[in-house]
Amino acid sequence: MSTKTNPRKRTLSPDPVSNDHLVEPLSKKVCSDVEEPQHPLDKPVASQDALPVLGEGSYGSVYLIEDKKTYYAFKFSEISVDSAKEAFNKEFLALSNLRGHPNVLSLIKFIMDEKTAGLVLEYVPFTLDHIISFRQRGRHLPSMWVKSLVSDLLRGVAHIHAKGFIHFDLKPSNLLVARDGVLKIADFGMAELQSDSPYELEKMTECYRPPEGYVRRYLLGTRSDMWSVGVIIIELVTGDVVFGNGGWLRAEDLAWAYGCKGSLFRLSDVLLQKSSPPPELSGDIKVHLSSDLFSLTEDLLRCNPKDRLSAQAALEHHYFEDGLPSGPLDVVSSFGLQ
Repeated sequence: MSTKTNPRKRTLSPDPVSNDHLVEPLSKKVCSDVEEPQHPLDKPVASQDALPVLGEGSYGSVYLIEDKKTYYAFKFSEISVDSAKEAFNKEFLALSNLRGHPNVLSLIKFIMDEKTAGLVLEYVPFTLDHIISFRQRGRHLPSMWVKSLVSDLLRGVAHIHAKGFIHFDLKPSNLLVARDGVLKIADFGMAELQSDSPYELEKMTECYRPPEGYVRRYLLGTRSDMWSVGVIIIELVTGDVVFGNGGWLRAEDLAWAYGCKGSLFRLSDVLLQKSSPPPELSGDIKVHLSSDLFSLTEDLLRCNPKDRLSAQAALEHHYFEDGLPSGPLDVVSSFGLQ
């Protein structure tokens, strides 16, 4: 087994749920609530420096640990800074309430003291970035892989929304892929409980941020995650990010749907209307997406969040009518990953 040092950041169906439903706020655990520190797998980590690094984040690092021949990911954070403590609390709250779904990373255990905190997580060796890199090398991604990964992503998002959370940071580097091809959603440091109050999301990654994230914060919600899913599908199939790499510089250029002025000078007069069509996807994208997948993606990239499909509705799209792969897939043999 091999690990990389500091890699680049980058069939369980949930019950149908309305994305407009607001749940009662859950009681939030904060660091001071924990009376006695708990250590990963009952084996305190004496020095993080001695552990293999799986990745680096804004508020800490992810390390590889082993217990009884089983590997785990240990996400360690210094929480003396309020922003780091808030991110840890959000992730812990979300993962604690989302346990048990195959498409959400599993929380095993946590540790806390006054200055540090850590999450012991299920270890999943690859990210969706690895799969996209395969496509970027000029290789065609098999349609069964695309359908399986998109289905897993939608199932995980549907579960997150059904439990009353919004992820707000869906992107390939936060989507893990196990050796058997199962996709798992990770990194809930920006997750929020569904609320009718405005969300402040200054740090949401621009390439995956929906139009309402720039101009109408009170419109942010579960459908904002669905915009990110649409962008991810295009990146998965074409190898390119549709926003920020040609075309529109970012989704802010589509914010005309809300009558926003300012940086919309790139838009033609034809687009300045009150309807809410999806962005006009280029001919190159149409070449790579099947007609059914193109239809699904269009319905996820509606400018007005109310017009976008929910995760559950997306799972019922005719793109999935001919079924999913019957058995597990093999990431290593399919993409040459180790």
